Amino acid sequence: MDRRNLLKLLPLSGVTSMLNFSNLFAAGDCLTSSDILGPYYKPNAPYINDLSGQDTGSKLYISGTVFASDCISPLPNVTLEVWQADGQAQYHDNGFRAKIMTDKDGQYAFKTVLPGKYLNGSYYRPRHVHYKVSVEGIEYLTTQIYFQGDPSITQDPWASDPGAQQRIISLHVDQQGSYHGLADITIQKEGPLGLDLESANQTQFQVYPNPVVGDELNITFGQGGQGKLVLTDINAKVIFNKEVSFNAKQNQTINLADSNGIRYAKGLYILYFISSNEKNPCVKRFTIA
Repeated sequence: MDRRNLLKLLPLSGVTSMLNFSNLFAAGDCLTSSDILGPYYKPNAPYINDLSGQDTGSKLYISGTVFASDCISPLPNVTLEVWQADGQAQYHDNGFRAKIMTDKDGQYAFKTVLPGKYLNGSYYRPRHVHYKVSVEGIEYLTTQIYFQGDPSITQDPWASDPGAQQRIISLHVDQQGSYHGLADITIQKEGPLGLDLESANQTQFQVYPNPVVGDELNITFGQGGQGKLVLTDINAKVIFNKEVSFNAKQNQTINLADSNGIRYAKGLYILYFISSNEKNPCVKRFTIA
């Protein structure tokens, strides 16, 4: 599966706005913490987005955005090296390894299988995926992601470290039994310079917080306009469909509850914005925790 088709499948946002949300974060608060390299890293992995091969284990789709150290600027052309054990907890010299480049909006995606657990001395390591992050050959981060609800996390000295909490992501299951997770990465690197909001596409927008722990999702658009917001769950069931109009850099709030005031269920959701002036929708994925 090529990168373009995988991004369509997930579906990922085609845009990320360069808006000033710096007041939401203290400097460095959002930086992704490091983790051990482990003994199974091998260089020169292929540039692919499907690691699953012939493995018949549970399919896993991971997507995310790589951000600069200001916590909000997406970084294009970042190289992510990812590797993991297969569904039977075995590492391979030539499989379950990949290099992935972020797109112009700093986003990446790959398909794999849920990694198996292997014995590490007297305990099993929790399921995990390794990351090595570099830009133009300069390495910025080596880390791992883990999955919420894994009982082995508390026994593992690396996954149970307080600094790893931000890297324990939630997984959501679709109707086909596949798992989906969001794993954003923030590295100690300045964002690109020379950004011009006035020339930006009007449908650029940012959603926050993500994940949502309350009842409200905030949306800010790069420029003014009007269009339609459509919210669906991971199985493409439409939750709402509404017309909106907005001014440049104006915040709008969406209440994440039905007409009876009942909060939407925890899970992964997809928000589409369809501009009245453009053909292609812009898409954001967010999690209700």
